[in-house]
Amino acid sequence: MFVNSDNRLVYIRVFVLFCIQIWSDKIIKKTLKIGLSIPGTVFILLFSSWLILQSTVVQTYLAQKVAGYLSEKFHTTITVKGVSISFFNKLVLEEVLVMDQKNDSLLFVKELVASIDSFSMKKHYVAIDNLVLNQIFLHIGTDSSGTPNYKFLTDKFSLKDTLKSSGQDFGLILNKFEFNDSEITYAYRDSSGLNQVVLSNISLGISAVSFKDKKLALKISRFGLNNQKDFRLEDFSANVIATTDSVCLNQLHIRTSNSEITGASVQIDKSMMGQGLDFKKLKVNIDLKKSLVSL
Repeated sequence: MFVNSDNRLVYIRVFVLFCIQIWSDKIIKKTLKIGLSIPGTVFILLFSSWLILQSTVVQTYLAQKVAGYLSEKFHTTITVKGVSISFFNKLVLEEVLVMDQKNDSLLFVKELVASIDSFSMKKHYVAIDNLVLNQIFLHIGTDSSGTPNYKFLTDKFSLKDTLKSSGQDFGLILNKFEFNDSEITYAYRDSSGLNQVVLSNISLGISAVSFKDKKLALKISRFGLNNQKDFRLEDFSANVIATTDSVCLNQLHIRTSNSEITGASVQIDKSMMGQGLDFKKLKVNIDLKKSLVSL
């Protein structure tokens, strides 16, 4: 059969269009298959990782690694009973114990819950949206030379140490902080001998935390305690600015069972206290606004 040139061109065009259609269909199907497989693979990996992290063996291993890292970093004995990670943005540490340099108990935390906002391995920082400590037992004391038992920790966090730290150290950004149902014991020596102050039923809420130019700023939204005798702090809130030698509290509100102070400001000068925390050398200036005090 004779086919003219015009018809051949038509047949060629139809054939080319047919090939393009088949080729494009394959590309689309392949693209969709790859596109759907990527999130599916990511989901499977995340879900598998979450299942692995729920294993008791894995959590025990992580607890030992965390405790070992902290012990080496702070040059003391730190133990962690358990570690739990939920949805990759919530970290829970159970029964954290920190010993001082004399191997006496310094800090015990029944439960630590950290809600992680973001972190960067490249920039070496962790941003925590909320840090909650439940059932804290803190023992503060001094030795015969007046050196506090926590000094090795404050030295570690000092600016001088930070400047000398290696690039592997992580920075910490904290937005909100709170602890509940806690107790602080402070043991000190004076001319009468060894004395001890016990503060229990402590609750504390802190937000808007920032640290810049050696100055710490934060807001205390709630603070309550009981000294197990005749004093009970029902409510306490203030804006706080702290430096190495001073603490300033503004918009201070205090309420006890018999008294209430509103809108006050307090200036605390601790430059003369020394390492032994000699409270006799502490200077405090108070500006009372609206107050009702019952003695």
